[in-house]
Formats: sequence, structure tokens, C-alpha cells
Amino acid sequence: MNRRFLFPALPVAVLALAGCNLPIEPAKPDAVRYFLLSGTPGVSAPAGLEVRPVQLPAYLQSRLMVVRLSDHEIRYAEEAHWAEALEAGLTARLRGRLQPPGAAGAAAGYAVRVRLQQCEGLAAGGADSVRLAATFEIIAAGDETVVARQEFTAKPRDWDGRDFGQLARRLGEAADELAESIAAARPKK
Repeated sequence: MNRRFLFPALPVAVLALAGCNLPIEPAKPDAVRYFLLSGTPGVSAPAGLEVRPVQLPAYLQSRLMVVRLSDHEIRYAEEAHWAEALEAGLTARLRGRLQPPGAAGAAAGYAVRVRLQQCEGLAAGGADSVRLAATFEIIAAGDETVVARQEFTAKPRDWDGRDFGQLARRLGEAADELAESIAAARPKK
């Protein structure tokens, strides 16, 4: 084809296509909901307990909330996200309950390391519940000597299997229970 005729015809073709009525689908509202684990402190913080950042297993290092379907199967809830990283939310919640303002770092008498093992909803055919399990160590802040180590599993809490706001609240309650367990294990001076 002759280039002399092609270039002048191109703008005409573009204008012709612009006049076509192409169906445009309206934008769908964002169905994703965002949740926070952190909350307001509910108990007085024991003096001298530094809360180190919580460690998470790889499968929980996502902003998507996790629902366990069986011992070996999980589902990431596309419609429910953590508004902040779970590690940050859980660390903030524990600090609010355990660490008095200004007590971080070397000035604290003891520190706590938490390794989360589970933090999820369980959807098991009518027996829906919430799971939070962790291991924690209380260490002497100066020399890192472990003075207490415990396994923790939160008491059973119901969840309807659908309401992720309820799941976030129940996981927050379980985190508060973890904080109480840590406070009880802290050595008395």
C-alpha cells in the first residue's frame, strides 16, 4: 500500500472508531474491608517489660486475613485485609498492655519475644472459632538470658465464619489474653 494514502487515512479511521458506542462497564465499588488488630490498652502495664516485634510464620506475613479450613489447608480472605501488617498490629496491642511509655530499650528490666504460631479464623462446618497460639520468652534485657519460656493457646472463642469484623475483635481479645499470660509469667523483682 502506498504510504501517501495511509497517513492521511489514519486520523479519519481514529475519528470513525471514536464515534462507535462501545459499552463501558461502570466501576464496581471496592468490596474489600480493612481491619485493625490494635486497640486501646485495657490493663496497667507492668513496669520494666519491653515488647520486641512479634515474629510471624511465613503464611501469616500477608495483609489478607487467614481462614483455616483444615489442619493442612488455609484460605486467604480476598474480601478481608488487615489495615496494617499483622506483626505491627499485634506488637502494638501487646505494647499497649505490657510496656509502659518510655520503658523500651536497655532501660527496661525484662523484654519479651513472641513467636506467633497461629492467628486465624477456623471454618470447620459449623464449628467456626478463632485460633491464636504463640510461644513467648521473657529475657533479662541486659544479658539476654531467658528467664521464662511458655507455650500459649488462647481459650476457644466463637466466630460465625463470615463476619471478619467479629474475627478481628476475637483475635484482639485473644491477644489481650496472651498479654495477661505474659504479665503473669514475668519474674517479680
